Amino acid sequence: MLGLASGPALAVQGSPIASAWGDPDTPTRSATVGLAAGQDYLLEADGFGTAELVNPQGQTEITLQPHMGYPSIVQPFRATWTAVYGLKATYDPVAPPSFVNSPIGSWIYRDCRSDTQTQCRLTPGVNEQRGLIVAMGDRDWYRVTLRKGVRYRFTIATSGGQASLTLRSPSAKLLIRHIAPDGGTAFIDYKAPGSGTYFAAVSLVTQANINYAVSVQHR
Repeated sequence: MLGLASGPALAVQGSPIASAWGDPDTPTRSATVGLAAGQDYLLEADGFGTAELVNPQGQTEITLQPHMGYPSIVQPFRATWTAVYGLKATYDPVAPPSFVNSPIGSWIYRDCRSDTQTQCRLTPGVNEQRGLIVAMGDRDWYRVTLRKGVRYRFTIATSGGQASLTLRSPSAKLLIRHIAPDGGTAFIDYKAPGSGTYFAAVSLVTQANINYAVSVQHR
C-alpha cells in the first residue's frame, strides 16, 4: 500500500508534476504520473469536489474534499512503488441557490519532508536546491554530509517574502538560525565539530509565497 508521511511537510519543490481539474462543463478529469518508490510528494486540492490519488493497483489511497478556493487542502505522502499513479478530480455542483461552485483543481508536487527522514540533499560545492513554500508551518529539510573540522557556508536567497534558514545537528538539535529578507540573502558559517549527516531547513517567517535557492560551499 501507499506509505503516508507521518507529519506535515508541505513545502513543494518546483512546478507540479501532475494536475487534474473538474468544472461544470467537464465534471471529471484524470491524469497519470510516474512516481518513484521512497520519494516524498504532496497532493494539493482546492475548489469544490473530490480529488483522488489512485495507486498502480487501481485503489484510491488518498481522498481530498475541498469546499473552498482558499486555503487549499494538502496531504503529504511517500510512494511505495516506482510506477504510474493516477490523479482524478471530480467537480461538486451542489451549491446554495444563486451560487455556482468554483472548479476543483488538484496537483501533485515533489516534496521535502520536515524531519530527519527527508530524502532531499545538499552537497557542498556541487548543487543548489530551489523550492517554493506557500504556508506557515511548511518547511523543507535537506540532508548534508559535513566533515569534522571543515568550515562551511550555507547560503539562502529568497523572493516573495522572508525566509528562515536553520542548521541542525545529526540528532536534529537546532544549532543556528538566520533570516533572509525578501529579495535578499542570508548566510550561516559553520565549522563542523564532528563528521556526520546534518540538516539545513527552510521555512517562512511571515505568511507569503516564497521562492528560494539554498546551497552550501566549503569555506
